[in-house]
Formats: sequence, C-alpha cells, structure tokens
Amino acid sequence: TWNFQVLQDQPIQYAIGSTQDGRLFCSGFEGKGMYSSDLGLSWTSMEFANGSWMMDWTQTPQGKLIACGLNGSIQVSNQIENGWTLVPSTTQSWLLALACSPEGHLWCVGENGTILKSTDQGNAWEKQDVEAPETLTGLHVLNKDTVFATGFDGLILRTYNGGESWQRIRTGEQNLNDLWFASPLTGWAVGDGIILHTTDGGNSWTQQPYPLNHLEISAITGLANGTLYASGKGGLLLKQSKPMGLESPNHDFLLFPNPSAGWVQWLKPGPNIPAVEIYTTEGRLISTQTPDNQGVLHLNHLPKGTYVLVQGNTRAKLLLNPNEF
Repeated sequence: TWNFQVLQDQPIQYAIGSTQDGRLFCSGFEGKGMYSSDLGLSWTSMEFANGSWMMDWTQTPQGKLIACGLNGSIQVSNQIENGWTLVPSTTQSWLLALACSPEGHLWCVGENGTILKSTDQGNAWEKQDVEAPETLTGLHVLNKDTVFATGFDGLILRTYNGGESWQRIRTGEQNLNDLWFASPLTGWAVGDGIILHTTDGGNSWTQQPYPLNHLEISAITGLANGTLYASGKGGLLLKQSKPMGLESPNHDFLLFPNPSAGWVQWLKPGPNIPAVEIYTTEGRLISTQTPDNQGVLHLNHLPKGTYVLVQGNTRAKLLLNPNEF
C-alpha cells in the first residue's frame, strides 16, 4: 500500500534519493530542488546554478554530489545547502538520469539513447554504444559491472559488463522514468501511471496496484530500513513502508553452517522439495538444483563466494567457502 501527499507550489520533481548523511533530496524543473532531514515530514527548497533544470543527481563514495539536466548540464556540490557549480560537459543532449556504483563509476543517460560513463569522479565522460534509439530516463547501478536503465516505450536495459554491451530485457506501451533495486533480484520500475516489480533480477516484471494511475511517477528510491519513496508531477510523493519481495529471514531452509562448507539443509526434508535457483550477487542465474530426499542441497561444485538462493517466494544469502572445513 502506497501513502501519498501533494506539496503545494512545488515544480515537477524528477529525481528523489537519499544522501550519505540520511537526507532525502529531490531535483526538478525551474532550477529548483528540495531536501528533507526528517524522512519527508518537512521539506526545504534550494536552487541550482544558473537556474538550470536538473533531472537527476547522485553522490560518489567520497561524498561528492553530482547532478545532470537539460542541454548536457552537469553540476557538482559538496553540500546541498552550500550551492552548486557548473562543470564542463561533452554533450548538448538532455541528460535525464545519473547514478554511481559503489566503486565510484558514474553513468548518465538521456535523449536518443545517450549513455555516458565516467571513472574519475565526473571530470571526464565517455559515450557508450547501445542499440536503443529510445530516450533513456532512469538508472540503477548495482556495481561497476551491473547496471539497469529505463526508457520510453516501456524499455528496460541491462548490462553485466560495465556497459561494454547492453541487453533489452523489457519493452511496453507506457514510458518508464526510473527504477530502483533493493537487492540483485528485487526491484521496482515506475513511469506513466505504472509501478512494476521484479524478483528475478529484471528477467520478468509484474504490475503493482496504483490508485492514482492518472499521475505520472518520475522517480523512485529506497532506504536501508526497506521504505520506498517515489515522486512525480504536481509535487506527488509516494511511500511504501513494507514493500513486497524483499529478502525475508523466515525461510524454509536452514543455512548451516554459514559460511557453508558446501551444503544447505532443509528444515522439512522430503521427496517433493521444489527446485532452488542459485544467483550471483549481481543477479545472474548460474544454476538450478533440487535438494536430495534428505533435504540437502550440495554446492561443492561452486567457487568460493556469496550467492542468493531462491525457492518460490523465499530467498536468502549464503556465503560459500568449500575449503574452509
């Protein structure tokens, strides 16, 4: 269930996110944005340099804030309330979405399939090749290799190799504006009166109920406590405190020991235990296996690392170290 509020006399807000110090921040039209230090109970207005319309923003691991917008505009700030500074840009295309990996790699997307990448804190940008003439509108970066992008005509793109190649994993009728992943498997995409949800890393998407489907949703983000926030036209704000599809500790299998020496024990063994999908932490399916009649899933063939095990609506993380015991 989504709760909503409409803030009067606010321009369209096209990006929402949380800073490293826990504040919520929106950027939007007319060179204006707003931020909240109390989880959205109250908001403070701010302005970008030269009144530029800024469509998205992100923060690097070093704390640097970067925003992008119309006519290739890119701006930086060390603190939201201390103002913003224009930096050189290599494009005149409208830049609509910006995101940063945990390693500090930056991506920016925009009109006519524009995708830019920076590996030096936003000082220099390289254009990436992608067979997507559609305008790209949203980004979510899981790490320096795995990136998702949304676009017009219901488009969702995904790369597993840092943008060397991109895969079209969804198209549709309604334009999509943004997406956000709570884990490598669980994510949401929003757009023109639509909310989509995936639990398999973007391979399939289902539409969630949205009572205000006449209002466009522009952006979505989540906090560490599991709360989702989305923003849109007319000052629209959405909040979901207990989103569906997040990893639950109440699973039907016992991860013991964890780190594991190479096996998983089910609490209720039997002859009809459903198959288990095994994913990397980047959301890539690498194996589908069925436990034996004693309820044991043998994983000795997998290399050392962290995996996500999925059985129906149940999922859990496993740290595998076959050589530990």
